[in-house]
Amino acid sequence: MSRVCAAGLAFLAFSCALIIGLCAGNPFVTVVGRALQIMGVFFVLGLIFGVIGEKAVKENFETQAEAVRQQMQSEEANSSNQVPASTDSQPSAPAAPVSPG
Repeated sequence: MSRVCAAGLAFLAFSCALIIGLCAGNPFVTVVGRALQIMGVFFVLGLIFGVIGEKAVKENFETQAEAVRQQMQSEEANSSNQVPASTDSQPSAPAAPVSPG
């Protein structure tokens, strides 16, 4: 995932540098050379940001998964401690509506 982030950021930087350099009227060889340098720098930055992002997502996922596990365990403990209701009782009839007045 970090390589995908790095490649996307590098391509974006290369494209922007190429367009801006050509619009400024700079020679093509100079523009491409600088755009390649910028692409390399932004690839490294993208790798760094990608690794940071991966670690943040992984940590958040693990935290959420642990919270769900604890919640499920507490629900299982509560359901095993409850006494099941008897099955012989008849369901109660709905209450009759009360007329105002």
